[in-house]
Amino acid sequence: TGTLYLTPIDHERLIMRPTANTDDATPAGAALAARGLARLGHLIASGEWLGLAGRIVDAARGDMQRTPAAHAGMLIAAHELERPRPQVLIGGESGEGDDWHAQLARRPGLYAYRVRAAGNGLPQLLAEIAETASTRAVVCMGMHCLEPADSFEALESRLAEAETERAGLA
Repeated sequence: TGTLYLTPIDHERLIMRPTANTDDATPAGAALAARGLARLGHLIASGEWLGLAGRIVDAARGDMQRTPAAHAGMLIAAHELERPRPQVLIGGESGEGDDWHAQLARRPGLYAYRVRAAGNGLPQLLAEIAETASTRAVVCMGMHCLEPADSFEALESRLAEAETERAGLA
């Protein structure tokens, strides 16, 4: 159903099985799971993970409509699923990629990843970026990626393009 609970399925029978949708002092566990699955789904272009994140959000939709203040984490998850943040994938063997990553890691509203070759098993896009000899970055919005950038100036241009696209101005 997509509903996440605070108790395992084999837990002793309860009058009501509590869900993990409501925020307390910290965001709801279901909201964090949905955000993580959506972020991973966009990163590796997996419809399966995105679908699971969508089912978690959909299962909580009624609760979000009735008491939005108690479900801020889930509302953020729904928003990020619908309008994903830009993700920057930085590859290359030189230390310049580390510098690019350090500069971008401090920016709010952006996910930056330093991708390095780690043998087999990486999804195709990540493997292609990891295997570049010179520093190269790709900006992705959801499962749509812009042309690779081979300089930090070109990367800044791609990020501006991605923000315009995200804001719906493109």
